[in-house]
Amino acid sequence: MLLARKDIGQSVIRMGDLGIDKNNPDLYAVRIMDYVLGGGFTSRLTQEIRSNQGLAYNVDSHFDIGRQFIGTFVAETETKSQSTIKATNLMRDIIAGMTKAPVTDEELKLAKDFMINSFIFGFTRPDTIVNQRVRLEYFDYPAGYLENYRDNLAKVTKEDVLRVAKKYLHPERMVLVVVGDEKKLDGPLSAFGQVRELKLENGK
Repeated sequence: MLLARKDIGQSVIRMGDLGIDKNNPDLYAVRIMDYVLGGGFTSRLTQEIRSNQGLAYNVDSHFDIGRQFIGTFVAETETKSQSTIKATNLMRDIIAGMTKAPVTDEELKLAKDFMINSFIFGFTRPDTIVNQRVRLEYFDYPAGYLENYRDNLAKVTKEDVLRVAKKYLHPERMVLVVVGDEKKLDGPLSAFGQVRELKLENGK
């Protein structure tokens, strides 16, 4: 794990791993899985860490789908120094939990409804439609990508979500980065592995 020492009253926490690219056949299941995990106010990360535990105002996760190369997965939050270890452990446990049991019917429906219904907002103006087409051509997206996008999301099952969670979520191997004052933390960062210092340029 990496520690960037900074004399502040809270810790910035980021953990991440490699993700997928646009040509991955698991893309649609990954998008649904990612929304359930950390994509909105109903996500597991937000419900537990923000709503139930009150440890952070913002917590989320996202797969950045690579267009030319493999993208990244990042889970992130900020919390007071004295709850850094607790919040980090919770994040890892929640991510791991995605790999152990199927999502609920309600979680699946909420994720699908949001992603399918919000798709139209990418085409509200002529210039956004043109930009979408240019992007698809430039990055060589497969034929019918936009036309079939909502249908492909709708086809995702709970079994699909569990399968891709097991395949792409590996909290034990994620790179963990913490920015903060280790003297104020609620435990040693060494609990997550060997600590290496990340030097901040000019203390920023």
